[in-house]
Amino acid sequence: MIYQEVTFSKFVDAFENMGRKDNFTYEGKKALYDYLSEGEDFELDIIAICCEWTEYSTQEAIKAYGKPIKKIIEQKFSLPVENGNILLTE
Repeated sequence: MIYQEVTFSKFVDAFENMGRKDNFTYEGKKALYDYLSEGEDFELDIIAICCEWTEYSTQEAIKAYGKPIKKIIEQKFSLPVENGNILLTE
């Protein structure tokens, strides 16, 4: 098996190549890249990432889950995004 280290630029390009460039903001992709690159090696699967993670504004998360944002963060794995949004695992 051949492994390739993926830079942030290639990570962003992979979303565009899969037709998923709008699934996350630029800042959301950066937060995901930083988180995912800290762990063990893995196969880059853009579709799986898009199925596992969703980026919300605070108001969108409250509307989607019907709970205060603090409760949502307590109950789901989340990553903060520099633009004030939040990434949640589904």
